Amino acid sequence: SGKPMDRLICGDVGFGKTEVALRAAFVMAMSGRQVAVVCPTTLLARQHFRTFSERFAGWPIKVRQLSRMVPAKEAAEAREKLRTGEVEVVIGTHAILAASVSFKDLGMVVVLASGSGADDRVIHSPPDSIADGDLVRVAAAEPKDAGSARAKN
Repeated sequence: SGKPMDRLICGDVGFGKTEVALRAAFVMAMSGRQVAVVCPTTLLARQHFRTFSERFAGWPIKVRQLSRMVPAKEAAEAREKLRTGEVEVVIGTHAILAASVSFKDLGMVVVLASGSGADDRVIHSPPDSIADGDLVRVAAAEPKDAGSARAKN
């Protein structure tokens, strides 16, 4: 249809929001598209990077991370491999949304909502680096944060 497909996944801690994101990312990556997972904190980005890396081990899916805690050389390599399509999944903070980050074929963005309002801007007014008519956007939020992550049509 040419319009992004927005989805809100809402549930308490431990209800499987990350599992849904993992499975959706797996399907997208295995179909040849790239996935960006935007986390509200560097700690959460690290945790999800570890989780995704462990779960995708043994599959032809390369996972990288981008945040202020990633060394400059490693971040530059990740950005280059995203641009060329050699990395299927990137997990990080809003550093993923920087103008210096480009994707070969971004198919899905998962925004882990923090309730701060920044997530709302990413979902409804995405930067050029992730604005694409064929993009699936998913927001995962706890019920208390769902108001800021809710898709507006």
